[in-house]
Amino acid sequence: YVDMLGTSEAPGPWYPMYSYSNNMTTATEGGMAWTKMGEVKHEYLPKVVMASDFDSAWEEYMGVYNNCNPQAFIDEMQAELDRRIEEAKKYHFAMVAINSGQTAFCHNLLKDTDIHTGAAIGFPLGQTTIESKTFEAKDALENGADEIDYQLNITAVKAKDWDYVQSEMQQITNLTHSYNKVCKVILETCYLEKSEIQKICEIACEVKIDFVKTSTGFGSDGAKIEDIKLMKETVQEFIHVKASGGIRDAETFKEMVSYGASRIGTSAGVSIIEEFKQEAQHNNGFITIDMHI
Repeated sequence: YVDMLGTSEAPGPWYPMYSYSNNMTTATEGGMAWTKMGEVKHEYLPKVVMASDFDSAWEEYMGVYNNCNPQAFIDEMQAELDRRIEEAKKYHFAMVAINSGQTAFCHNLLKDTDIHTGAAIGFPLGQTTIESKTFEAKDALENGADEIDYQLNITAVKAKDWDYVQSEMQQITNLTHSYNKVCKVILETCYLEKSEIQKICEIACEVKIDFVKTSTGFGSDGAKIEDIKLMKETVQEFIHVKASGGIRDAETFKEMVSYGASRIGTSAGVSIIEEFKQEAQHNNGFITIDMHI
């Protein structure tokens, strides 16, 4: 998705074979290829693992797999990424967010612009070690990431292991800041108690991370006004708040900003910008937001 300050991203999924709700579809050649690839994996891989002659079983599996036309899937992913980056340039979004494996590619296409490349770390579950996350973050930074969005370890939060939560945040923040880049922690607020959200934000203030962020977009829910309000009240002016997940229209966008979000992550940026353009045309060039902070 694309992430922006006062803007958003384009309609349609990041990969062409997924809908907004991440449901599989066979509406495209790449989507059909992906579905067939999954079916072949489920059918053949257990047989490969149990085969007495692994090499011949693997060769059979790869033959069937390659007949699924995986190149169509790869080509569509590539075309979709190209399209999203061009839209980011056209609408001047603040950042294009990608998985860390696409960092170098994305950075290369954006290097002559002021649009940031944002790498997602430990995404989307966050259930990897601190060492794994710092390695992934360092690799992304070396490959051109301007911003790091890492998912914290929710298991540690639920265990009230606040020393672990703070250590993880401090190490990733220190690493990111050593490159003079921006660091964000993703809370996945839909799984947290209000007291847990507040505690994480308090730790974030101690660590001096740049942003606290609501959601990955893969959880059971996205950004909620009550969570944005609580996060902003806790971090005050010391840290920025990023709202992400479920923001699909201009009205929701403005509501998030009105309660303290200074960055919005969305999969509907282009349509939101077009809504703002229409509002401005009918309001002497202005967009109105009633602030509550």
